[in-house]
Amino acid sequence: MGERAVNVESDYDYGSRRGVWRLLNTLEERKFPATVYAVGMALEKNPAVVKAFIDGGHEIASHGYRWIDYHTVGAEKEKAMVHQQMKCLKTLTGEYPVGWYYGRLSPYSRGLVHEVHEELGAPLLWEADTYADDLPYWVDVPAEKDSASPKGMLMIPYTYDCNDLKYCAPHGWGSVGAFTEYLKNAFDTFGKPGRATALREFIEYIAGKEGVWVARRKDIAVHFRNKFPYRKGQLI
Repeated sequence: MGERAVNVESDYDYGSRRGVWRLLNTLEERKFPATVYAVGMALEKNPAVVKAFIDGGHEIASHGYRWIDYHTVGAEKEKAMVHQQMKCLKTLTGEYPVGWYYGRLSPYSRGLVHEVHEELGAPLLWEADTYADDLPYWVDVPAEKDSASPKGMLMIPYTYDCNDLKYCAPHGWGSVGAFTEYLKNAFDTFGKPGRATALREFIEYIAGKEGVWVARRKDIAVHFRNKFPYRKGQLI
């Protein structure tokens, strides 16, 4: 504890050296746009990835300046880190993020993000730190309690249901067949993540359907805001 874990670092290095490029190439084949949850410090260390995100038309949303648990950070320091992240993404991408997903937020996080966006005059279209619904929904913003023209906050829920985090969960292989299928995929797809085959097949499945809108989260936010405008106290 309190020391560098070199093996763990190399596991994350794989993402920036190989994994992200494989995913970007897969999305590019079908011109599918995506929302990227960006950790500021990580992007600072990999400007080539930033350029690829921008060139691919992908939304760069905020995942915090550091990928840490913010429960023990303290409100004052956390606000400074929100400002740091906003400055970082503006410098790297040319614009402020319009959406946030912390993952390990503190009780202050949502309020601080709203506060900093207001201070900078930067639009905040959505937040994703909720698992409470299948569809976007509105919440009141406590800081707007006495406002004559409250804007509310649109929540676009995150989900672990279809999340590849389950590859890292300690349940092991669910069946012999699942292990066999993964081994075949790893053989067919050069490199470590045979799971990329599943993503490619899923993208082709989507592309074969009619009337499907493949959207970034900010596009979903704009559409939902236009279709279902915020009304204070009436949460949908």
